[in-house]
Amino acid sequence: MSIKTALALLFATVWMLVASGRTLAACDYSFVLRQPIFRLVAPEESSINASLSTLLAVASDDGDFSSIKQIQLVPDVGSTIVLAPSLKPLPKDQGLHGSAQSGSSTVATMALPELNPSTTYQVVLVVRTLRAPTTCPRSLTERIARFTTESATSLDALALQRAKAAVSTPGKLNGPQIFQNALQELHSLSYPPYVSFLVTTHASVDGKPFVESFRSLVRIGDDLVVTHPIPVSSTNKPESPFGFNINIPILSQLFKHRNPDRHDEPFGVPEISPVYTFGLRPRAPLPQPGARAPVKDADVPTLARIRTVARNYDATLIGVERDRNRTVYHLKLQPLGDPAQYRIREAWVDTNTFIIWRLKTAGIFPSGPASTIPWDTEYTAVDGHWFIARESTASSVHTGGGFLADTAAARYDGISYAFSDFTYPRDLFDFDFFSEVKTDAVQY
Repeated sequence: MSIKTALALLFATVWMLVASGRTLAACDYSFVLRQPIFRLVAPEESSINASLSTLLAVASDDGDFSSIKQIQLVPDVGSTIVLAPSLKPLPKDQGLHGSAQSGSSTVATMALPELNPSTTYQVVLVVRTLRAPTTCPRSLTERIARFTTESATSLDALALQRAKAAVSTPGKLNGPQIFQNALQELHSLSYPPYVSFLVTTHASVDGKPFVESFRSLVRIGDDLVVTHPIPVSSTNKPESPFGFNINIPILSQLFKHRNPDRHDEPFGVPEISPVYTFGLRPRAPLPQPGARAPVKDADVPTLARIRTVARNYDATLIGVERDRNRTVYHLKLQPLGDPAQYRIREAWVDTNTFIIWRLKTAGIFPSGPASTIPWDTEYTAVDGHWFIARESTASSVHTGGGFLADTAAARYDGISYAFSDFTYPRDLFDFDFFSEVKTDAVQY
């Protein structure tokens, strides 16, 4: 607790006592400065996307949480949630986000009830006063932080509603069961027929920043993507229209003009689907002209159709971890077939909703240099739909060069693809999906 915070707390206490008509002279309120210091660790202070089902984590400099009498979550709308403290200190070498606790602070956690979406909560602690004069208050009220939960249209909200109606699995789940539940959740997702989006490449090329954005369109039925080859924005400097150029076909092929201020896309124009799951989510068959939809026979019993893709991996549970504001199962996936086809190596699955929030893969494209390096794929929820938020790699990639190469030699570091600006157009024609762009950055 800083001096400024302590003084503010002191003034608030004095004001409350004045309002109640009590005498102030008998209490020396300097004891407030000697009270334990508490701060919110999770959900993160001022965060705007806290999970609807999350842990509360509080840090204390002296490692003592016994003075906390009550925890209140005060929403901007609705009734206050009053909780009895059940904080359990974490081991010193265990962090909430995969890192060790820093400094001398001890962190303790407790479970919270399911929160409401799109709601801002104030975290209020009612703390028993320590070493206070007998004429002073026996407890203090401290507002330590605030956070906002994910929006009402987030995937967490939708998935939690489905989870309530589902039959829970008794006992502790193992790796294959968690993976199977995650696949079932993927199969339940729905999308509009077409999604338009912006895909932005970020990289450092020979030490210089490179950022380029393209407008793309995906047909959900088969994840087919078409990308306009001219970028919406780019750090590349435009070619000068002035000067002259002597074009001798043979020489121009052998000795290509290289502009040091311009760089090519590392793997070509990105044709990447934001709903791509590396084969985990089945593609819906496209309807054929004149074809009739099959009619289900009510007299024929059917079982839930589960993709056999789960049998293509051996799933092992590594443990339960904190990932941002969520609790996730960390799975290791060992391909049972061709590892070049089954490229997922790790998965992080929500413990409450079985939504996959992150994957680690061996390559993201079927060919080219991006197919031989590890990548991290992060997913998010936008407008109630599950999309890729970002694909990134920490590996360096060397492209181009050589006497007859089409591109100049370059080294790309910190390559990532970010997805944004999702819209849902209607009434598109199939010819919108014909593309003659030559690229290795294909993911559908």
